[in-house]
Amino acid sequence: MSVDKLDIKRDQDYIVHQVLAYGAWVHLLWLLKTYSRAQIQKVFIDYPSKDYTPSAFNFARSVFLDPSCPVDQSLYVKTFPRNIGP
Repeated sequence: MSVDKLDIKRDQDYIVHQVLAYGAWVHLLWLLKTYSRAQIQKVFIDYPSKDYTPSAFNFARSVFLDPSCPVDQSLYVKTFPRNIGP
């Protein structure tokens, strides 16, 4: 999909995860101007995406989540094996 065809509301989950996983500072600033911290947290927690390196995951988690919020790293970090069991 072309970036020009993304919709800020419809594609919010995709945009948030792509910016958090791969964005530079300028992209993170845009993200914070476009979505509230609460929206970013909700997307991060409710719609995990296995796009993150360990360092990108730790950065996103430490900046956007409460430290006491439990998050399963295996749902986000692409180097963790997928859980395909029951």
